[in-house]
Amino acid sequence: LTLKEWFSDHEFYHKIGYLIASNSKKLVDILNDYADKSKTEFRQYLDESIKESINFKKDYTDLDYEHDYNEIKRLLLLFNVESVRQIDDKKRRFPFGRHKKENWSLEHIHAQHSEGLKTNEKIVEWLKAHVKSLQSIGGQDELISDMEQLVRSIEDNPKTPKVRERFEPMQQQVVNVLSPKGEDSEYIHLLPNMALLSSGQNSAVSNYTFDAKRNLILEMDKNGSYIPFCTKMVFLKYYSAEDTNLHFWGKSDRDAYFKALEKVLESYLTNEEQVNE
Repeated sequence: LTLKEWFSDHEFYHKIGYLIASNSKKLVDILNDYADKSKTEFRQYLDESIKESINFKKDYTDLDYEHDYNEIKRLLLLFNVESVRQIDDKKRRFPFGRHKKENWSLEHIHAQHSEGLKTNEKIVEWLKAHVKSLQSIGGQDELISDMEQLVRSIEDNPKTPKVRERFEPMQQQVVNVLSPKGEDSEYIHLLPNMALLSSGQNSAVSNYTFDAKRNLILEMDKNGSYIPFCTKMVFLKYYSAEDTNLHFWGKSDRDAYFKALEKVLESYLTNEEQVNE
């Protein structure tokens, strides 16, 4: 009866679900801790447990993909769960079953590398996806022509020699065109450039720049694939200003995304000392 009550309660469902999904607590331990608490005390217990789950040794603003993968993944899981929980109509529920089944992983919102493009087939997929992006912004006819020529060459002869020698400088040109102008790449592995996707979806788009990735993710969503709530919000640019450029993931977009995360998780990220300051 207790489990049934928790499952039916919008707040308990999401908070307890997060603690279990993030491996912060086991269900049996939560049940045991609940035994001697009032509902008010139990709510406080859940909130404190969630705070503790993201009480990392490093400040969350400094988390880095290469060194703090699990910490970022946990923080973004909480961001997704709380974003769904805080929707006013309370009709939507975070799909913990899909989260467990699909094994979500971290995805760079905008990528600037071609690691993982180890076959000519993958290179062709990358080229075709980015031709579409270049066509949408216009003014890149010569580059597009070179890319399409390489695609035809590979498709006509899958063992086309020196493919990578031709592809890599072309790929760098594309990245330069589709990356925000006047920005360094220090942000690439930081939290404001991270989102969650299922491992299968991640492997399909991990090497793509923002615009090409956006097109593919929206296509996946249209075809019925589950895209995590906050990831979809990112690629639909819901966090960004109204006048944002849809084709790029720039500093203003990253700042808006980060502020949205801080607002949703405010009660868990803010401690008493910070409030008193």
